[in-house]
Amino acid sequence: MPGDRRGRPIARFSLVSDTAGAAMVTVTNASGSRLFRQWQANLLRGANTLTWDLQTERKTDVPVGVYQVEAQLGTRRTSAMLTVHRSGK
Repeated sequence: MPGDRRGRPIARFSLVSDTAGAAMVTVTNASGSRLFRQWQANLLRGANTLTWDLQTERKTDVPVGVYQVEAQLGTRRTSAMLTVHRSGK
């Protein structure tokens, strides 16, 4: 996980990979035009769970909204949309 978020909200998502290796994970706005966060994740062959600490590169919390999460391992890419809601606290 990119940051220490003990007791804070996080986003978890699953990814199935045909091969093991270091994947680049990128979080952008829904249209893909603005980068919010990028990190490297070590994937295993098969099912993986990735975690995003809901922070930007500048270590600030992302605003409520829809984000595109993309993982790239070699030439293979997969992406999904993720919605961040306001905390119920």
